[in-house]
Amino acid sequence: MKALFSRPCAKKTLLSLFICLNMVMLVHAGDWVIAAREFTFTQKVSHSEAEKSLCKMVPSLILEQLNTEARRVPPVDEMNARKYESLLQERQALFLELSAAVKRRDSILVQESNARAIKKKIESEEKKIQEIQDKIQANLDESEKYMPGAVFDLSDEKEAEVLPGAEKLALYKGDSSSLFVPSEDVLKEGVKSRRYEKAVIDSKINAMISGSITIYERYLSISTEITLYPGAKTISTVMEVGSMDDIARIARSTAQKILPVIVNTSGTALHFEIEPSELTSKARVTVDGLPVKINSPIIVPASTHTIEIQCPGYITQTVTYLFQDSPHFVIHVPLKEQSDGMFSVMLKNPVDGQMYFNSEAVGNGLDGAQVTINGRNIIGQLAVQDTNAFFIILPSLQQNENSLVIPVVPNDLEAEIEKRRIWSYRGYTALILTLPFTFYSLGHFNSAVNAYTSASIPYEEVKKWDTLRWTSLGITAVAAGFFIYELVRYLCTASKALPARAREAKPGELEAINSKVIQIKNDALNMEEQNGSDIDDSNTNKATEEAVKKE
Repeated sequence: MKALFSRPCAKKTLLSLFICLNMVMLVHAGDWVIAAREFTFTQKVSHSEAEKSLCKMVPSLILEQLNTEARRVPPVDEMNARKYESLLQERQALFLELSAAVKRRDSILVQESNARAIKKKIESEEKKIQEIQDKIQANLDESEKYMPGAVFDLSDEKEAEVLPGAEKLALYKGDSSSLFVPSEDVLKEGVKSRRYEKAVIDSKINAMISGSITIYERYLSISTEITLYPGAKTISTVMEVGSMDDIARIARSTAQKILPVIVNTSGTALHFEIEPSELTSKARVTVDGLPVKINSPIIVPASTHTIEIQCPGYITQTVTYLFQDSPHFVIHVPLKEQSDGMFSVMLKNPVDGQMYFNSEAVGNGLDGAQVTINGRNIIGQLAVQDTNAFFIILPSLQQNENSLVIPVVPNDLEAEIEKRRIWSYRGYTALILTLPFTFYSLGHFNSAVNAYTSASIPYEEVKKWDTLRWTSLGITAVAAGFFIYELVRYLCTASKALPARAREAKPGELEAINSKVIQIKNDALNMEEQNGSDIDDSNTNKATEEAVKKE
């Protein structure tokens, strides 16, 4: 699908985006808390007290350098991780409720002696247990939507009017000198453990700065990592080297490299214009897989996003674009109605192979294919044994009951291109090798003419060099022609790498193609019969030989 991104004065085209100049204020969604823990040494040797102090000093200095007025727009995967963690904790609490309810139900038989009361209380507890189980199942179903790599279901009615807003960067406990210190039991299980992650989440921390220090003499290397929570996903690693007297510069440089990753730009507002306008309420729009409502601006991080617009009865439009360098984009989407019907496709040179349209198998190369009109470019592939050929079918050719022909031939294109390249090099080499002889003969001919003019040499000597001159020029001309010929062949072969374009069948062309298909199938059938006959004759000969041996 073609998409044109231009300034507001440009002409509106399919999914064209117009960059406006007015600023859009970001939504403030709360604080995004960043913390740091004590750095560690990579070397298992004893360190001085001054060196040990660096493990706390460096992360504190990095936090101090971070701009606490900055804001971060959490991407969709980060918001998904938060939601998934929230559902996990809710599910764990529901499981505790379930275990308590089951124990209460099982204790009724011991606590009660009246059969009617026992039945009534058990029914009541069973009802509570079922309600808790339904909640757990609903939680599990909801959690699937927010698992890492999950894609949002367009049928889900819970759509977002705006994507996650900007969150203000805040330091852990509001103090750069306050480092995160988990309990000894948590540290024993390791920083990669689920228990450590839960301790970070319970402390309302969104990102953790950690690092390692390597010291040699008076110089050190500091490696710093930023890890997002929940999910324990590392989003940046920074390495700095300097002297121990230059700790402040190292911390400042590290913070400068970390801050753009944390802030991830200010954000961009997306406005949608759907045509016809009456389809605005029916259109289903997703940004990076997240369904959104388009009756208000959509705030997204200034980065690459994929937008998809669907509407029943209309062709789905999709575009991926880098939204940056402007706080405001207008996305104009003229929807086109879907065309019903099918069209047929045949190969101009039919072969026995598998045809694929947009990675889906649709038919055999001999029989062609019947294709449903989708109104979008179709990238096709013809696979024959170890060779492939590609082609494209433009939307303008996708008309009901239309017959298309694809002029494509599968071959080992890489080997063919390499062959033509080698021959073009040979032609160039031959041309270069002839030039010294040509220049040599031309030079001697000119010298001979000058000598003859001054009566220094006889005419026969001039005639000899004249003959050599024309001979060498002829050889050079042949070599040049050969080189140009091979170069053209090389360029023509290289151009075959581009997908062939389907076209409408010419009058009588389909009949000729069908005749070729019938001939190919008959030849294949005759070959199978011949092979079968050869096998029968071979088996008969073997049986005769065995009978002779037995006699």
